[in-house]
Amino acid sequence: MKVFLLTFDGAQAAMSGEKEFKEAGFSARLVPTPESISAACGLALRIKNTNAEDINQFFPEERREGTGLYLIEGEGRSKHYSALDWN
Repeated sequence: MKVFLLTFDGAQAAMSGEKEFKEAGFSARLVPTPESISAACGLALRIKNTNAEDINQFFPEERREGTGLYLIEGEGRSKHYSALDWN
């Protein structure tokens, strides 16, 4: 399983997203959006122990405007964020 970062266009959307993902059984928590990622909101949702297909199935395409999905690779200071084809 992999770790992903879901960015949003506002704090309210990020907080709602966290609640929805947790209620659906995902391991998710809000984190600061990394400086290396350009996003309208300073909060992002870190989702671990899942795969992109599960996220795609849960989060419908019509709700993805203003969001971004990234695969987190590496750990600590050597983290790299790869943007995934999402919208």
